[in-house]
Amino acid sequence: MLNKTRLACLVLLSLNPPLYASELPFMAMLEERTSTSNQVQALSSADYTHEYFDIDVNAKAGDAVFGRLNHPLNYKPSYISSTLHYEISESENAPFEIRNQRDDKGRLFAELVLNEQADLSQGQYPVSIVLKDGDTKIESRTITVQVVSETQWSLLHQRAMSFLEGEKRLQGLFVYADDEIEDYIQELNDNDGAFEGMDFYHAHSEDELLDIRPRVLGKELMLAANQINSLAYALTYSDQFGYQGEAPERKRLMRALYKAINRYTAHFPLQDFANTPTLMHNMSTHQWRFTDPISAAGFVMSPAMNRDIVNGESLAKRAKASFQDLLQIAFDIPYRQRQPEYNRYYLSEDLKRSPGAWADATVITV
Repeated sequence: MLNKTRLACLVLLSLNPPLYASELPFMAMLEERTSTSNQVQALSSADYTHEYFDIDVNAKAGDAVFGRLNHPLNYKPSYISSTLHYEISESENAPFEIRNQRDDKGRLFAELVLNEQADLSQGQYPVSIVLKDGDTKIESRTITVQVVSETQWSLLHQRAMSFLEGEKRLQGLFVYADDEIEDYIQELNDNDGAFEGMDFYHAHSEDELLDIRPRVLGKELMLAANQINSLAYALTYSDQFGYQGEAPERKRLMRALYKAINRYTAHFPLQDFANTPTLMHNMSTHQWRFTDPISAAGFVMSPAMNRDIVNGESLAKRAKASFQDLLQIAFDIPYRQRQPEYNRYYLSEDLKRSPGAWADATVITV
């Protein structure tokens, strides 16, 4: 069953299609390991997130396999040598090439890409992957790429869109006509991604955010988040700017949205959000007031955003990082409520009243 918190997870997935659940640090708790002289020790197969990879049978050369290699020390990027990389075994005759990727925090990923000579048919394709530090082999693993008529990501995306379309609060508080969208595009471009009349865009420190006052800051942050979401949701219905409209017009809206999410995140009190003095307590315990609209915006934007990233759009790449940074607040809670003695997380004898794992202030029965 999908819910608000799972949507926040799903957006984090959609921005790197697909960061499967096992790749996410809050779902796959990796124990801390030490490294000597940046030499990463061999790791057991259980540490590798290689459970599932697939690609559409009709994929074209250059299309990426869904599912990425995710280095197990990505939760501690400083442990990862700059010379670490993945390769496909030289003995392999696979229809794929491999691309190593580093994000803005230095974390190491790799994805498989269909090569020019590939001629796919439905079935399974084993691929031998080697992790190297420079020329030194560290570890090797064989993964299996499923060639299918419909990818798991496609099915998951359809399900999530269906969920989003059934949740009014996720669809944006405002329905904008095309002329209003045009005005907002101009406003965001003129103000480097800021909406007019909001003080938080001009605050560059915690003290300056405190000067705005917690109640006012909370209202501004919620309004800006909902305006971003409402503009993003226009991609689903606008004849001029939507996915069914003309590509150049959609591009203009997407670029304005990239600027908006980047500017919003740059001034949002992310650091130790659960305990920030800049917001009222009922804001830091009700993260969904921010993550609901931002999650929905990111999910609707993700198909176009991922294409822009593949095409080298630096603004889109930065926006992806902004979404990922901001949505981490969905998993932050005030210090006192982290204590098992204070909160009962799992009531096995009374599931109806069991809150389960904390994600926001809403009790969710699973």
